[in-house]
Amino acid sequence: MRAIGHRGPDGYGYWISNDKRVAIGNTRLAIIDPKDEGLQPFFNEDGRFGIVMNGEIYNYKEIMDKIEDRHEFVSRTDTEAVLHLFEEVGTGITDYLRGMFAIAIWDDLEKKMYLFRDHVGKKPLFYYKDKDVFVAASEPSAILTFLRGLRKDLRPSILGTFYGFITVSPIRYSLYDGIDLLEHSHMMEVDLNLNVTMKRYYKLDFREAGKEFKWEGLTAYAEKLYKELIKATEYRLVADVPIAISMSAGVDSTLLAGIISKELNQNLLSITVSAEGKYDEGPLAKKIAEELGLEHKLIYVELEDFLKYAKEIIKKTYLPPTDPALVLGHVVAKQARSLGYKVLIVGEGGDELFMGYPTYTERYAWLSNPLLKLPLDLLKTQDISSYVPLHYLRAILCIFPFLRYVTMRTFSGSTFCSTVSHIPNYFDVLLYAFRLKEEALNPKNFAEYMLSHEYEFRIPRHLTLKVDFASMSASVEARAPLLDYKLIRFAMSMPPEYKRVIMVKRRKLFGKLFLYRFLSKETADEVNAKKIGFGMQVIDIMKKAVKENLLGELEKTEYLKKLVPPESVIKLDIRNVYMGWVLYMLAMWENEIF
Repeated sequence: MRAIGHRGPDGYGYWISNDKRVAIGNTRLAIIDPKDEGLQPFFNEDGRFGIVMNGEIYNYKEIMDKIEDRHEFVSRTDTEAVLHLFEEVGTGITDYLRGMFAIAIWDDLEKKMYLFRDHVGKKPLFYYKDKDVFVAASEPSAILTFLRGLRKDLRPSILGTFYGFITVSPIRYSLYDGIDLLEHSHMMEVDLNLNVTMKRYYKLDFREAGKEFKWEGLTAYAEKLYKELIKATEYRLVADVPIAISMSAGVDSTLLAGIISKELNQNLLSITVSAEGKYDEGPLAKKIAEELGLEHKLIYVELEDFLKYAKEIIKKTYLPPTDPALVLGHVVAKQARSLGYKVLIVGEGGDELFMGYPTYTERYAWLSNPLLKLPLDLLKTQDISSYVPLHYLRAILCIFPFLRYVTMRTFSGSTFCSTVSHIPNYFDVLLYAFRLKEEALNPKNFAEYMLSHEYEFRIPRHLTLKVDFASMSASVEARAPLLDYKLIRFAMSMPPEYKRVIMVKRRKLFGKLFLYRFLSKETADEVNAKKIGFGMQVIDIMKKAVKENLLGELEKTEYLKKLVPPESVIKLDIRNVYMGWVLYMLAMWENEIF
């Protein structure tokens, strides 16, 4: 619990069974009913069930109203509401919960532990099992601390995948041998003999969603979508502490700020991070805040601060911030916390919901490239493990036959090839795993295949973890209305042909239209014209960091420099700054943790 004390500095609570075989504990970030009565774990009236939970259940009052006449409550917390709901419906609790959660419930009669991760995977739940012990926690740092003396080595194949996809957890696994990530929409049951069963309790299915919501045309759909977004946003304002909003001056965060200020009549503090360079969002964010009547705070970030915060994240989470947006998010969260805010509204999810990045359109266009017809065997026959990404012809050619099977937008094909091409049949296995998972959502065209990949892989294994680690490492809870699972389900009820049109021609159509309800045409046009990732505004800082520090950091590593020889990095074109940043963070991570 001390290892993840940054996640909950407001109180500690734990319970250990009399036979010392079971323990549950929680570090509390007090947001709902912040008094001491809210300390976890909670036990029900007869002591059979005990619960610890990370996250928030936004509809907890509705749940409590339905069951409180049959139960004895000692607090007004969402965690205790979930506990008593479990008494009534057992593992079916997930059907009633609207929020983000990692939950552990101990049944002292059946001697079983039940663990749940929320529908979209907004809260992480890592676990480790061997013949002697099962342990689960919100971050690998807690598990590794618990398993002190059992040194965890890097897992080379997973490191290669991590490097290739620039993501926190590309399949299920973390970077540590034996530590896995419970998948979103899944629950686990563990008994005292360490028998583990796992099942999926919820699945987004495009066809089923289409049946639930009758298609009545684009205009009617847009109006219903807007109402669903207002409802999802209103839920995320449920708190007994002040709330701020992270505003990047992009469509998503601006839309949420407009809804909160104009539709829900709340004046939150908006916080924007600013960095020198052509992608600085500071001036536009200030303009938006003024039009919406928001109190505004601007934070300026320089190279020294950026690297300091990156190292801070590594030391707390034991994971490398390979996405620069994670570091920027941490900067905003630290500022919020310093001003007395424990809750931060964030705009993550909108680009994934309606294909807001140009790369969606670009990937669609790539399908017509004749190089996609190259044989897939080229991937396994070309030994390019010693080449620099995007630097040699064979490395470039390696991408194309693979891309015709791959629907992810963040795929860094050349890097993937250069790091794992020596592993026999690895590509076939990985491709099969991706396609199998994507098929689960019942996609009908390429647009839906790309969305399938977003919801089955990138969102629960990268986006949500990035948001969680960035905020919780600063003792702040981030809430993402656009990742509400019911909002997503309605959004995905749109017919597949409309998704294709949006992907190719009208990216972020709805968000852009809705902005005109709050902003002047001039400002709305300016927001709509801007489309860069959150991390792009520190591109100049990243270039400088890679140029000045990467080689020295890499040479200090033991494992990574065998995978990526330092002499090859000297040839790394500075234009490939993201490749360099990933390497830099992996090297810093290895040097700090091992």
